[in-house]
Amino acid sequence: MQQAADSATAAAVKHLGGDRDLIESAARQHLDNALPDNMKGLPFELEIGPDQRSVALSLETTVPTTVIALTGIPSFRVRASSQAFVEQPVAAARPALPADLPPDLARTIKDMPQTDGGSGEQLTREQQEALQRVTEEVERMVRDALSQLGR
Repeated sequence: MQQAADSATAAAVKHLGGDRDLIESAARQHLDNALPDNMKGLPFELEIGPDQRSVALSLETTVPTTVIALTGIPSFRVRASSQAFVEQPVAAARPALPADLPPDLARTIKDMPQTDGGSGEQLTREQQEALQRVTEEVERMVRDALSQLGR
């Protein structure tokens, strides 16, 4: 049961950044593939950590005994849990650019370094310089567009 929990958690963590149904579905599929037939469909709890950087899965069941049932122990409870973490924050999908965006502005925006600004990671010097260049270019384009509109 522990191997099944580990497999399900490993599958779920690969889908972080997607919606909860996708993450749970991946966990369920791997859990059922790894469990014996009599345990397929076993309920489980799935917890997605803050910022979608971790997944925790737990499950439990009652297993009937055979020989030790003669001593008055008809069954015992088995629990398994597993956690998986991602090294880097899951990047949010970049929203699509409007179709009517001028090609030079669209290219400039696509060239911008991707950062969520909240990961606590410092940009490299090259990334800082690239971001500065892109920012200046976008500002220039906005000023040009506004001047063409007479504003």
